[in-house]
Amino acid sequence: MNIWYLLSVPSFLIILLTVGARLVDLGPDQLEFQHHIRRIALAALGAVFFTFLFAPLAKDSWAYAQQTWRLTVISNALAVIWVTADNLPPWDVYMSGLHRQTDEWKGKNFWQRLGMNWKALRSGFVPRRKRPPQ
Repeated sequence: MNIWYLLSVPSFLIILLTVGARLVDLGPDQLEFQHHIRRIALAALGAVFFTFLFAPLAKDSWAYAQQTWRLTVISNALAVIWVTADNLPPWDVYMSGLHRQTDEWKGKNFWQRLGMNWKALRSGFVPRRKRPPQ
């Protein structure tokens, strides 16, 4: 673990939270090929940054590449790009889910909302087939 790792941790967390939120937004009705590719790419990106975040804490520190200034700059740039993306609501509104509030959403508590997001994320990975109406 070095100073470059410590400078990258906030950007790793921002990227992981944004990957999760964007995966949740890919609903079960989006079954085109491009949406499946997007799901795979977001899951892979999340896995990579999850590894970057927790690898230095592993017992075998020799098994990962040392964090350098290059990866720090790239991760911070990616986090800033995702925080300020065009055609999306502000990042804090996007992450909190306020942009998709409905009467159903407002009537639920935090744990029920989290369950709704988990259900949407899980059903987004179901293979392409005709689904019964929900």
